[in-house]
Amino acid sequence: RCVRNARYKLIYNVTPWMEYAPVDSAGDAGWKDMQKAHAEGRLNAKLEKTYFTTPRPIYELYDCETDPSELTNLAGKAELAEIERELRKALIEKCVKDYDFIPPPVLN
Repeated sequence: RCVRNARYKLIYNVTPWMEYAPVDSAGDAGWKDMQKAHAEGRLNAKLEKTYFTTPRPIYELYDCETDPSELTNLAGKAELAEIERELRKALIEKCVKDYDFIPPPVLN
């Protein structure tokens, strides 16, 4: 699940033990190329960490202005704690409105 504001995007991985699989581009050539590069051990380290680490982090926070490729997870950074908390609250509200009965994110 994810929510965002004008600058930041929060991703909540409810099943972090599952391997990453893109919802809408799993059959695309770009994703297949990434899988091949991963299997051959020649994928960029940031892409390797972002897409092929299991378990995945439960929370991912990205600055969409400075990191549009979402390669640097900022979740847990003290200087962004208030932004992360507000986005977690927004995600809880969205899940309630959508009748999405997942375990709610923790509010610190």
